[in-house]
Amino acid sequence: MTNYSSTPIILRGARYDSIKKAMEDTGLSRYLIKKEAEYVYPEDAGKFANSGATPKVPDRLPNRDELISTYTGNVRKAARALGVTERVLKDLLDEYSIPRISRSEALILKSDESKPPKEELERLYSESSVAEILEHYGINHRKLTRWLDSYSIPRRSHGETASIKHRVRHERIRPDCDSLCDAYTRKSIHELSLEYGVDKYTISGWLKECGIDISTQRSRAELELYEYCQSLDPSFIRGDRELISPYEIDILSHERGLAIEYCGLYWHSDAVGKTKGYHRDKYLKCRELGYQLITVFESDDPGKVRALIRTMLGINLRVWARKTKIRELEPRVAHEFHRAHHLAGTVGARVHIGLYHGNELVMVGSFGRAQHNSGYEWECARMTSHTEYTTVGGASKIFRYFFDTHRPGSCITYADLRFGEGRVYEHCGFKRLEDSEPNYFYFHPNEMIPWSRVKFQKHKLPGLLENFDPELTEHANMKANGYHRIWDCGNAVYVYPE
Repeated sequence: MTNYSSTPIILRGARYDSIKKAMEDTGLSRYLIKKEAEYVYPEDAGKFANSGATPKVPDRLPNRDELISTYTGNVRKAARALGVTERVLKDLLDEYSIPRISRSEALILKSDESKPPKEELERLYSESSVAEILEHYGINHRKLTRWLDSYSIPRRSHGETASIKHRVRHERIRPDCDSLCDAYTRKSIHELSLEYGVDKYTISGWLKECGIDISTQRSRAELELYEYCQSLDPSFIRGDRELISPYEIDILSHERGLAIEYCGLYWHSDAVGKTKGYHRDKYLKCRELGYQLITVFESDDPGKVRALIRTMLGINLRVWARKTKIRELEPRVAHEFHRAHHLAGTVGARVHIGLYHGNELVMVGSFGRAQHNSGYEWECARMTSHTEYTTVGGASKIFRYFFDTHRPGSCITYADLRFGEGRVYEHCGFKRLEDSEPNYFYFHPNEMIPWSRVKFQKHKLPGLLENFDPELTEHANMKANGYHRIWDCGNAVYVYPE
């Protein structure tokens, strides 16, 4: 076995006890030393014959240009290529003021060898989706971002990226105008959206580009709601433009003093210019004329909306509170009832009180600690009636029980002005303190489900959005991820005692 630490040599006129010692003192590589050295003892001359590799190395220390062209982050590899030790290579890097390259930086340099020309990348990035670019080059998103930054190509917003992605897909599946127009004579926009796998606003855009006027097109759900109202009372009319001109009322009964606004989420959102006060203004104009306006979102449960209309028309089955039995409920029972009968679903609460008519649960009130106003001790979080019954005096009976049993110092509750004034609370000893500003909800065109703004507060967005920018506002982040806002009419705020 070759022993480099015990063979004396003469190198450049100096004697060394071993090659190892010569390496330490001169900084030269083993291979260079073996090439130049003379052995003190002739019998050692053949000791290292054919031992190890004999790379091509220079006979001198490399200059700065040689070092820059060879060193790519791997010190060992560069040292062998240049015929010096790793220690000497590091010293030369410092002497020549050449920055050390980390392992991650070295990998980047190696990977960027396949980087395309700027013009090619710029063209592809302007007309292709990110997914297509990644597939084209066989790279990941991080490398694409690095390439863009290295060429100072401005990165697209998330909204622009999504737009290109959808445009590319839509161009691939879009039918010709003749086929689309023919299909539109037989099918609704909703049915066409399901057939082509796009949202209905894309279908609407295609139809407009084909010269088809869809401004008079009404949704099937709105038509069905109108027909249901007509079945309850023939005095209902459709598309009134006189009551609160220039606004239109979708469904209206002058005899009943009841107006209904049916809102497609997209067409009543900020995506088409509907402002914070749009629905509130229509509600107030109707109220000034003595009409009750119900504002229905397309996402609302149709069965519960119909039950609300029956209640307002006074044609639901009536149950008298004095003929009901009152008892406190298990949370599970209360939650199931709210989910089945309240337009907003269930809610967390501490106390649940129900009214039974025989074995049928017909009304539930749920109470918890006040969440949104620290000036009040308790909050009535839900007061829900069975969709088939109107329990006359039911709310009063539940509140009396709650006040007598739990003795709250104060209580607050809210009535959603989309569905009524909440005047039942005044009959229960509450005072209408004020009306809150309209609330907004976020929805995505692919889902059409409105979510409370509370769900999308900015500090929650990093865990909810695919693309989050901490420098942007909550609304800007939501918009960049394809979400729109729709506003309601606000809430009537009731407090107890008066």
